[in-house]
Amino acid sequence: MYIAHEASTIYRCSLSIAFCCHNTRPVRIRTRLPQKVANVKEDLINIMRQPFPSPAAKSTT
Repeated sequence: MYIAHEASTIYRCSLSIAFCCHNTRPVRIRTRLPQKVANVKEDLINIMRQPFPSPAAKSTT
């Protein structure tokens, strides 16, 4: 259960990161959620240092 929850959290974080990266005005997000964006950046650094879990591994639970 914990692994599945962690995978979904990583998935949500990656979605947020992708949205921030592809948004033409990331300043808007930064002013609205400064702490959350900072946390996402830290998570991104940690995630990049680890192999990303494959979506197939998540569904095998």
